Amino acid sequence: MKAITLRQYGGPEGPELTELPTPKIAPGEVLVRVKAAGVNPADWKVAALGALAGSGKLSVVVDRAFPPAEAADAWRAVQEGHTRGQTVLDIDAG
Repeated sequence: MKAITLRQYGGPEGPELTELPTPKIAPGEVLVRVKAAGVNPADWKVAALGALAGSGKLSVVVDRAFPPAEAADAWRAVQEGHTRGQTVLDIDAG
């Protein structure tokens, strides 16, 4: 069968058309033929960033570490006044 495969991060040249053996179908399973599939813009943007980082053109800088106690305090503050499963949304327009 033909499949589009990705072997590493990269740009639009990354996906390759590959010939793979057709999977064996076990009892209770199905084999689905995909005629078309979309790629989420966030996915290809993340892949492009991964390619930049891998090539050394982009580096990640972490300039602050948060002590575990500070993270625990923040977690407790978030939990107060909220029911488990309740949707919480905060938008900082500042």
